[in-house]
Amino acid sequence: MRTITEPVNFEQEDPFYQVVGYYRGKAIARNEDGALFFIRCEELEAPIGTVIPAASTQTIEKLAEEERDIIQNIYGRE
Repeated sequence: MRTITEPVNFEQEDPFYQVVGYYRGKAIARNEDGALFFIRCEELEAPIGTVIPAASTQTIEKLAEEERDIIQNIYGRE
């Protein structure tokens, strides 16, 4: 889903990623291009379907290879 908004007074909006699921204490989020990111949090803090600021996430590439592969297999590109 893409949303387009016009900046106000030349401000630039911070990007947000949508939470698509959870894996071992991590919320898994996807950006508009389908790339996956994570944030460590409880499920109640960021329910599936909510959006979280991109600045609070890290790419799944920072995870161990085994964990990254599992997350990619479960939540890979749409």
